[in-house]
Amino acid sequence: MITVIELTDTEIRQVAITAADRMIDSIRKGLRHSHGYDGNDEWGVHFGGAAAEKAFCKFVDGYDASTVSNFNCNGGADYRDNVQIRWTKNDSGRLIVRPSDDSDHFYYLVVGPVERMRVVGGIKGANAKQDQFKTNFGNPQRPEVYAVPQNHLRLRNV
Repeated sequence: MITVIELTDTEIRQVAITAADRMIDSIRKGLRHSHGYDGNDEWGVHFGGAAAEKAFCKFVDGYDASTVSNFNCNGGADYRDNVQIRWTKNDSGRLIVRPSDDSDHFYYLVVGPVERMRVVGGIKGANAKQDQFKTNFGNPQRPEVYAVPQNHLRLRNV
């Protein structure tokens, strides 16, 4: 079953504030996107990520903390203690898990534009880190990641 999550106008405003806070925080700290991302549309990436977190929390009927400076590389989770939310606007996109990501966390993929986001499913970090999913997307300048296809993701109780 495909469930489309629609954010209200108020929720979209909250997302915009969170995304702006994240971008401003990154600028002030001199942080740039890493992992081979070219930095094109940084504001949009922050907005999409914050919207995906809001949509996921709405999907599971949970609380969205709308965190800033809570990078998972510092042990922070997007939801509860061990759930990371990843987003792509590509409806058929894959879930990206990096080698340095916490293997004990669960990673969920949210896809689509803000108007019609959907939670595809998730996988435990340790299960995502399989050689069959490893790729640099054909770009030798990009560090390898694990790109898990959607058919390997499952919805589970969070």
